Amino acid sequence: MADPLIRLDIAASEQCLRNSDVLEEILDHLSSTSDPGDLAITRQSLLWIASTCRFLSPSAVKFLWRKLDNIIPLLFLLPSFAVRGGIYGLFGTMEAQDWGAFDRHAAFVKEISYENRRHIHIDPSVYVRLALRPTPVLPNLARLECGDTETFVAAEAVLYMQSPLQTIELAGGDQMPNTTASMFTSMTLSSIYGSATVIHLSILILDNQPFDILSEGISLTKLTSLELRRMKGNMSTALFRRIGSIRNLRSFTADTECLRAALANPFDSGRLVPMSELFMELTHLHLNATQTSNSPILLLNFLRDIGTRNLRSLVLRRMAALPASVPIPIRGATRGRGFRGSAVVRFPGSRVGQGYIHTIAHRWSRSLRRLDFDFSYLHEEELTPVNTLKSLRSLTFSGRLSPLDSPPHSSLCTKLCAELPELEFLSLGLEWHPATWGSLLRPPYVAPSIVDLFCLAEKCKGLQEIELPILTNALPPVSSTPAISHGLRKINVRSTKTPPDTLGLARHLDRLFPRLNSVVCAEGGTEEKAAWAHVQNLVFVFQDVRRTALAQR
Repeated sequence: MADPLIRLDIAASEQCLRNSDVLEEILDHLSSTSDPGDLAITRQSLLWIASTCRFLSPSAVKFLWRKLDNIIPLLFLLPSFAVRGGIYGLFGTMEAQDWGAFDRHAAFVKEISYENRRHIHIDPSVYVRLALRPTPVLPNLARLECGDTETFVAAEAVLYMQSPLQTIELAGGDQMPNTTASMFTSMTLSSIYGSATVIHLSILILDNQPFDILSEGISLTKLTSLELRRMKGNMSTALFRRIGSIRNLRSFTADTECLRAALANPFDSGRLVPMSELFMELTHLHLNATQTSNSPILLLNFLRDIGTRNLRSLVLRRMAALPASVPIPIRGATRGRGFRGSAVVRFPGSRVGQGYIHTIAHRWSRSLRRLDFDFSYLHEEELTPVNTLKSLRSLTFSGRLSPLDSPPHSSLCTKLCAELPELEFLSLGLEWHPATWGSLLRPPYVAPSIVDLFCLAEKCKGLQEIELPILTNALPPVSSTPAISHGLRKINVRSTKTPPDTLGLARHLDRLFPRLNSVVCAEGGTEEKAAWAHVQNLVFVFQDVRRTALAQR
């Protein structure tokens, strides 16, 4: 049957990528690196491509100028930009044609990742002349990233503020006084909201900044994503409510230490913060927890009471243990009214997992697509509510686990995923608690066997990638029955012992996952990685033999 999404009236030539489109895709992939160490190599490669021929030059030049450290490279395109007495400036009269190369290349710039490596001295009049131009200096600048505000030139920041910025990321230096950082960042954000250009800012990322930079005079209403990393001090309840009331906010990232004061003191000016009316449209939540004793219960209350009913991605990092008596919401509970509608569950010890996972499953069993849960310690049975998250596509668990049985068994992986038919990515970094294994220096990982992988393949037909340890000793005989047709493409093997039978292991993996294109040992020593590389090569040999046999039929 023809695909209804494909228009049959489109000519075949219009359905294919042109050479220029393919070139754009290649250059986009080449220039997409975010590693500063690779940036110089990438730029050199783009420069070589641009110098190859006239056909390649326009596209390569566009990508070469797409990301800059600062505005200085553009200034060197101006004929009157020169140095006198150790200070750079614009000397003489500038005609319209003198701005041609500057404007042409400035239109390519979409991202500034600020760094003033040369530390050259530029006369302030240069920035004044640029600011007085009738159009923005960088008309297509969408992202401004400043990793160190200590070296940021304020006059240069004003030029960037004239552009239709969509993303701003600011990180303060550790040696920079809070008052100076606050004044600088408030000036920067105020310039954005006070400029004459249309405000496009939707993503704001603040790292190592004081909370008072988000003053009452700065509007946050247009944000769709807010990240607060390693912030200095504690967030006030008033600011917490302002952030939670942003109508279009879809993504929120924060450290729990900075949220602690706001969550612990729900009263502000005598009014109760209506938690059930905050974060109503949130779809992505990322919380980095601390080991503060009060944080776990506060966070559990936060997850239980926030207003969103359509959370799709939840990342919880470094979750500390809850006390033995924890209020757990029951079905039909009224959110946002203290502990009404909750049952107080008492555990024989500290149990963070059941409290959190029970709440997550109760709130977002139909909407959640991704769960990344990093905890300090929990019991095996506390993970079972994850099976109710029927729409889950990505599942990551890491932490120490106390087994249900002694000795622990390897089928936990299958138990967790038995009722998750839409799962595409699975990562397990679980270790059995040291008390389970006595005097062993390093607790072994929770690792599935080949039999467990077979059960996993039967239960989760949509799996594309797994990241976990694999038990490779005592492999069962390879079955002569036809292999199942599973689409798994990638296996990242966590720390494990060197497989004693690489040939048998490769035969099992090829039979279970005939479409594998990567088997990599992400952790372990040189011997382990070499053994798994050999397993991957054997899998590829089996695939080649199978393709050849099919072609000869």
